[in-house]
Amino acid sequence: IFIKICISISVYNKELFILRLLRSIQNQSLKEIEIIFCDDHSTDNSTILLEQFQKEEERIVLLNMIIM
Repeated sequence: IFIKICISISVYNKELFILRLLRSIQNQSLKEIEIIFCDDHSTDNSTILLEQFQKEEERIVLLNMIIM
């Protein structure tokens, strides 16, 4: 698939909002899209939700940010 659009979304403790966002992405009709989630070591379940969704959705990329 040729990627036409790439979206980057920063995530930190957004568990309450992320399910709605993930469902919206899943319902997106545009298939030539890549969504990169940059997780900054969330302490809630945001990372777990993203990891689970990434397994189901090939348009999702999850980056776990490392702070030095």
